[in-house]
Amino acid sequence: MGLTLSAGPAIEPITLGEAKLHLRIDHGEEDDLINTLITAARQYAETYTGRQFITATWILTLDTLPAVVLLPRPPAQSPLLSFKYCDTAGVLKTLDATHYALDNSIEPARVKPAYSYTWPIVRTETMEAIEITYKSGYGLTAADVPGEIKAALKLLVGHWFESREAGSAGVIRSGATVPFSVQSLLWHHKVVEA
Repeated sequence: MGLTLSAGPAIEPITLGEAKLHLRIDHGEEDDLINTLITAARQYAETYTGRQFITATWILTLDTLPAVVLLPRPPAQSPLLSFKYCDTAGVLKTLDATHYALDNSIEPARVKPAYSYTWPIVRTETMEAIEITYKSGYGLTAADVPGEIKAALKLLVGHWFESREAGSAGVIRSGATVPFSVQSLLWHHKVVEA
């Protein structure tokens, strides 16, 4: 299985202004650093939770089709953008949307054959014979992201802003780890696969 980010989010879940308000900074001298920390905090939190916060486009590739395909980085949005597969002749084809069903009422979302359909036979000698392109995320705006996640991002930006230096080899600095408050805010947003 492979997962590739095709188009990243257009904005961050928290703005520079929100981060500066949290940091109690009213000058613009460190805006570049704060913007970098906002992006890093989002990327850390998305990886930690296994989620996508702001809408982005992902491409999932598979060698074969399992009975049910799970879509990483929830919440997945409807409909799928495309479902392509390499047929037994080696020709890349697009599976008609009426031939599969997307259930994004659970996380991670799942895709399976629609009623009375079966998966097409794919060329087993071809690696990444299946390519599913989809959008995931809470929405296009920061207002769509849960408040706990945004609070965790602000705390993490603040922590990294105050702890700018990496620890020495073999030495754990007091600010070298992610604060428990950040992890506790993100914990119940973690994706649990059955």
